[in-house]
Amino acid sequence: MTSTPSPPEAIDGWTDKPGEGYWRDRHHDPSPGWSDDDKQRETELRERTLDLATQVHGHPHWDTLRGADLVKARMKIKHMDDESVGD
Repeated sequence: MTSTPSPPEAIDGWTDKPGEGYWRDRHHDPSPGWSDDDKQRETELRERTLDLATQVHGHPHWDTLRGADLVKARMKIKHMDDESVGD
């Protein structure tokens, strides 16, 4: 990763030099923070993620499975985006 995402709130940049407790130069550019639209979108996505996780976790389907079958079904969901998943 060449850079980290900007934080939601604006921050000042900073620089540390060797001899100030660090063995090499360190630098971080100032960040303007997120726009109000970005903050709103992030809030909406977090709420949607929580809602979907609650629906999946609390779905009656899980009550029909026990033991190894339950673990296998949950692992299948967990790895559904993996290329190597087979039936």
